Amino acid sequence: MIRDLHILLAEDEESDVLITQRALGRCGADLVTLEVVRDGQALLNRLAVDFNSANPRPDLILLDFNLPRINGLEALCAIKTDPRLCSLPVLILTTSERPEEIDASYAS
Repeated sequence: MIRDLHILLAEDEESDVLITQRALGRCGADLVTLEVVRDGQALLNRLAVDFNSANPRPDLILLDFNLPRINGLEALCAIKTDPRLCSLPVLILTTSERPEEIDASYAS
């Protein structure tokens, strides 16, 4: 049985949300649901709920490194230290070329 892939995008820049939507559309991702939250706190709030059909567990999190309220690294650390969430795959999105930010992301 084929089911929808649920991607949770944590991104505060509307242009980056549109780019992601466009990229998914171009690769024929008909069975992809893209849910968007705009800051790190909203991401953690969304993940704190009980997962069910109205609030499905994401199959993948796309996480902007530079988010307001709680930044991407802090959110990643919270996700990876929570036994309920640590198995979720997370991809960090960043334009940073700062080695310490990149290393910290990989370490988490």
